[in-house]
Parts: sequence; C-alpha cells; structure tokens
Amino acid sequence: MIRVLKMDSKNPLIWQKALLSKEVDLILSNQQENCGEAVMASGRVLGAYKKIASQEEQLEEEEGDPNRKPVEGDCPVCYEELKEGGEALVWCNTCGNNIHKVCFTKWSRTQLQNCGSVTCVYCRSPWEDGSNPGKIEGVKDNDGYVNLRDVSQHHNSNNTSLDALYGDTSMWVEASMGLISRRNAARLFHAARGEF
Repeated sequence: MIRVLKMDSKNPLIWQKALLSKEVDLILSNQQENCGEAVMASGRVLGAYKKIASQEEQLEEEEGDPNRKPVEGDCPVCYEELKEGGEALVWCNTCGNNIHKVCFTKWSRTQLQNCGSVTCVYCRSPWEDGSNPGKIEGVKDNDGYVNLRDVSQHHNSNNTSLDALYGDTSMWVEASMGLISRRNAARLFHAARGEF
C-alpha cells in the first residue's frame, strides 16, 4: 500500500488486516488517475489515423521516437517513479510506455524462463526494440470507417481461435461461455497435462 498506492507509512490503515468499505473508498478516492496513457494506441496507429483523418500525404517529423511516451508515472515492476535523466530506461515500440532498464531485464529473464518469449509489461505484445518502424497505412471504407488492423501490432495474428488466444486454458473460456460444461473443461484441462 505504501509503494503502489503511495500511502504515508504512518497511516494506520496500512497496518490493518482488513478494511471497511468506507476505508477502501477513502484510500481509493485519494489516488490520482494513473492509467490514461498506458492504454493508448501505439504511435504507429495514431500516426496512421492522423494521416487518414486529415488527408495529409506527409506526416511531420517529430523529435525523438514518435512511439515513445513522456517519462512520467511509476515503473510497472518496482513501482518507483520514472525520472528523465535518472535510471536508464527502455520503452516498448508498440505502446511506447517506459520502464527501468534493470527492471525490464529482470522481467525479460522471468518471461524467458516461464513462457519462452519476452512481452511488454504493459500491453503484453511481443517486445520490439524499435529498429523496424514498419509502414503506416490504413484502409478507409465507403462509410468513412478506418481499419488500422495492418498497422497495429496487436491485430496481426490471423489465428483468433480460443486455443490461439488462451492456450491451454481455452477450455475454461468455452465453459464460461456455455459452449461446454465445467466438468468437460476440467477433463480437457487435466488430459492436456497428462494427469489422467
């Protein structure tokens, strides 16, 4: 509560084993809105949308990396404040969010051990170093809607099956959707692990 919610270490609420509803409301009401930039589309998607929406052929060159977000907020691993000129930072080419380089190294080691691939802490897309910015384009249909699927890193997979999206837990999604029973989901889950 001290690190994540930035509460004073002398606040008696942090030492309680349980909180009343009004105490939780009090704690949360004192928090700043902290998620706005973390859920924005990548710089490539925003750039493609601006190009199509304004009908401009050339986008102005921005200083630095256009995908990178301003250095602000907290590191998603250690919850310490991110500072320009402080600890070395890295950022995701997809979402542009910053993270301490040391923290990302720890995160990537854990990801490689557990999953076999490194993803962004924020957006979970495969980690990119920014050396391949890609092509900015989009398709505008007759109704004026813009499809930026080809620009977005998140939507490049053609396989959108439950198995591809959720892996070895897809049977639980099917059960929650009512497609199969929970009993069958449990059987499939254990069979996939060779536990039967």
